[in-house]
Amino acid sequence: MKSHNDCMMNNASSDDGSNEDDEEQSVVEENIEELENEFSETDSFFNKTYQILSEEAVSLKNIYVLQLETHFQNKNIKLVAGLSNFSFIVYNVDDHLHANFSHAAHDNVITGLKFVSDNENLFYSGSLDGTIKLWDMRTKTKPSIIFKDDTDDKEKLKPINCFDVSCDNKFICAGTPLVEADSYLLFWDIRKSSVLGGYWESHTDDITQIKFNSNHSNSMLSGSTDGLINIFDVSQSSEDDALQNSLNVGTAIRKLEWLHDKNDSTVGCITDMETLQLWKIDDAQPFQHFTRENIGSIARVKSYDNTYIADIHPVNENEITIIAGSNANKGNHLKSLVYSDSEIHPSANFENNKQLIRCTSYDKTNDMFVTAGESGIITVWIINDQSNGKIDMKERVQKTKYRFKI
Repeated sequence: MKSHNDCMMNNASSDDGSNEDDEEQSVVEENIEELENEFSETDSFFNKTYQILSEEAVSLKNIYVLQLETHFQNKNIKLVAGLSNFSFIVYNVDDHLHANFSHAAHDNVITGLKFVSDNENLFYSGSLDGTIKLWDMRTKTKPSIIFKDDTDDKEKLKPINCFDVSCDNKFICAGTPLVEADSYLLFWDIRKSSVLGGYWESHTDDITQIKFNSNHSNSMLSGSTDGLINIFDVSQSSEDDALQNSLNVGTAIRKLEWLHDKNDSTVGCITDMETLQLWKIDDAQPFQHFTRENIGSIARVKSYDNTYIADIHPVNENEITIIAGSNANKGNHLKSLVYSDSEIHPSANFENNKQLIRCTSYDKTNDMFVTAGESGIITVWIINDQSNGKIDMKERVQKTKYRFKI
């Protein structure tokens, strides 16, 4: 790779531009071998390719997407993106992304979004400003109801770090960061803005995830930077009775997901160390533990230290899709992996991904992904029916030569 000074000197010595053309061609050719190693090795392991159906940047400013919530119905999608400037933007998606409306929703970072499961026009947004707001896309002007906990201090609300809604759409639970000496799990009846009550003895640090079971409205997970996954039966009258089990992950928890099995008893956990653990909720140890190196190796990431796990999606009782990539080279390396038969296997490329991915959604009916991330780009991906087709490497390098500009 030539230095900036070398390029400047060569350009200064060129009168007719031929040296500049030669240099550009040289740069391309010098990197063909490197890219052949990167792409051909990857293509030989990944048997599918997702291509971009539609894509849009949420802003021309330096704004990135922190949260993403989608409502899939057939091939029509509604999605809400929570942005780093404390606003959200709503899109309708068919063959293209159509911005519906945007709103300066909160006074601090948006930490969660959730559609009402039986109404595509209603969704919740939660924020570190201490509120969860219910929005109706048909009115757009202001939230229908605001949930908050002002029982201790009406001027200083407890920040909302994460939240979820029970599958019967009756209750909201939110997790807070450490507030003085306690971390809170707060509960609301969705018909009332005043808090019902809470738990504050089960975690000792910031609560990062709340996940209700999609089939059992009283079954709930919470995860925290204290390294614990707690399993609750929220129908019980006290916190001690509600706490069914604690799973010690051993490091801070970033994402949790209920996984599909016959007894709704399996949990997937992504940690802040970019490891993936799979648990049975009654066990004392994970039955699977994949390290960052394991994931990076399968995703064909050259430097395992650059590996990140964006998300996991249950597909069926025996299969989990894992979205992983590399934070090197502007984050354009993005793959899907599949966990099945107690192993993780390479699955698919996401061609022409342009950013580090912060959040993903998956519609397994149509095999469609939506991704968003640190460059503020929302991308809708569909499977490429010609996934096994080969592309000439020199043509691919020419198409991607902007990657070598200095």
